[in-house]
Amino acid sequence: MTQITFQQLKKRSKSDASALPQYSLAVLGDCATQHLATALRGYGVSVGIRLNVFDADYDQIDAQVMAPDSELYRFAPQGVLLQMCTEKLQEAFYDRPPEARASFAEDTYARIRQIWSRIGSRIPATVLQCNFPLIDDGVFGQFGNKTEQSFLFQQRKLNYLLMQGCQEAKNTFLIDLDALQTALGRSTFADPKLYYVAKMPISLAALPAAAKLVVDVVRSLQGAVKKCLVLDLDNTLWGGILGEDGAEGVKIGGDYPGNAFLYWQQGLVELSKCGVILALCSKNNEADVQELWDTNPFMALKREHISAHRINWQSKDQNIRELAEELNIGLDSMVFVDDNPTERELVKQTLPMVAVP
Repeated sequence: MTQITFQQLKKRSKSDASALPQYSLAVLGDCATQHLATALRGYGVSVGIRLNVFDADYDQIDAQVMAPDSELYRFAPQGVLLQMCTEKLQEAFYDRPPEARASFAEDTYARIRQIWSRIGSRIPATVLQCNFPLIDDGVFGQFGNKTEQSFLFQQRKLNYLLMQGCQEAKNTFLIDLDALQTALGRSTFADPKLYYVAKMPISLAALPAAAKLVVDVVRSLQGAVKKCLVLDLDNTLWGGILGEDGAEGVKIGGDYPGNAFLYWQQGLVELSKCGVILALCSKNNEADVQELWDTNPFMALKREHISAHRINWQSKDQNIRELAEELNIGLDSMVFVDDNPTERELVKQTLPMVAVP
């Protein structure tokens, strides 16, 4: 889904979505947000939700939030997306005299908190606050991170304050555009010419991924969350084939590739601690698997982390159905991970409600 293009989302945004469940979302920005709003509508359709989007005019955050009879409050959305771009933040920073720049993050954060409070006092909407993708102006070179008066320092401080604020403001959630920029790279995430021509801080190439971040939060707030990770074993939890390599011969821990599988298992343990249900679905002899857990000291994932399992030779789609019934969860709350493309395709075709990366 993340490979979808903006043009595809634009086309989907115009399709008939009247049968889909609706969520009303207002989009406010100090930058141009029309293309983001289009991407949001299109991505919503892609994942089965009709986003009724009110896209405010350019740079109208204060006007929409502060006026009691504004279009925002007449629209009365379920959610309000606030996109304040780093480029505008940089302009405001440069407008300050150097001696006043050390307090820039706190002052900006205080203003943002006022916006959250004002929205909350008028309508019972969830606030989705975009953080600020970092722009290093290079003025202080490698000393920017230890110089409080640098723009880089103040950006990072502001993003941290926003994280803290979202912990305190229970109806406010962060959209981590900075993490998205890190994943994509600045040259992909942003198009400087596009910003200077159209005031769009996110490139067309990155808009689908940005829309996904927002829609994912909306869906989770509506209860459409993935609860269970269904895992294959051979070449998924460890390297090698247990039936051929034996309990002590599979690759887990030590050098590559065993260290990569150990890292993966450690991540699964952390998901389990956060409440994600872990289940096994493997074509194997169960006695061999139990022997591995008894004898291999490098397994980070232990029996107690596994809520249910199907280790047998029947089809994996049938096993997944049985796991869902045993765990009393919907198939649409499950994610299936398997190294075998044939098994993945089988589950995709027979159980389309199960997510298959």
